[in-house]
Amino acid sequence: MAEERLDEAAAVAAVIRDNLFGLEIDPRCTQIAAFNLALAASRRRAAPGIPVAGGTFRERHGASRRWCGASSPRRTGGWLRNQFFEQHCKLLHNRPFIWHIWDGRKDGFAALVNYHRLDDKALENLTYAYLGDWITAQGKSNIAGADSRLGAAQELQAKLKLILAGEPPYDIFVRWKPLRAQPIGWHPDLNDGVRMNIRPFMEAGILRKNPNIKWTKDRGKEPTRDKADFPWFWKGNTFTGDRVNDVNLSSAEKQAARQ
Repeated sequence: MAEERLDEAAAVAAVIRDNLFGLEIDPRCTQIAAFNLALAASRRRAAPGIPVAGGTFRERHGASRRWCGASSPRRTGGWLRNQFFEQHCKLLHNRPFIWHIWDGRKDGFAALVNYHRLDDKALENLTYAYLGDWITAQGKSNIAGADSRLGAAQELQAKLKLILAGEPPYDIFVRWKPLRAQPIGWHPDLNDGVRMNIRPFMEAGILRKNPNIKWTKDRGKEPTRDKADFPWFWKGNTFTGDRVNDVNLSSAEKQAARQ
């Protein structure tokens, strides 16, 4: 900054405007870089015209078309809030690793979370700390619409608590794991993939837009499996081997199999 005689605000704007060249080989790289830059800029509260967490994004960038994948210049805040997740799902073939969780209101609570780091502690922090602070603020607010925002946030918190508990239909089911190894509560295994782990959030209806993911029966048949370990491959006393995915298991069933 000193060498170019720029203050912090001008430096942040210059980085966003001028430093996303050479990434067009893979549009996924462009989008991830754009997201990281916009997120970093949002933390620079002192920079005028730059994204401010919880506020508006005022400055239009002529380069938005280049790095946001937009057909016309966009405010970076509008892109993050309204277009980013849908574009992210499309670019990653409906296997997003950044999830946009929200309460369904454009003026309500929303969070972009890194699924790769969303363990049970992180989800608890989101549920009780970040969202809890928002709920407290709306409860004390005299601004128009606060009651509606409070209700939407409380509903979101209730759904997140259900995901943490992991009871049907908000449980994680992994077809190829035996009953004793099925996760209890929100304890995802990244190796199981987005398709398996995102289901509780889609069931709860708390993503900005649901990816095109289904849990219908997959092609092929399983080799013979023990009924006690893999009851979903059996119908009565007959082994079917059908690769079913739309299965829900209670925590009590999983816990019993571990004993």
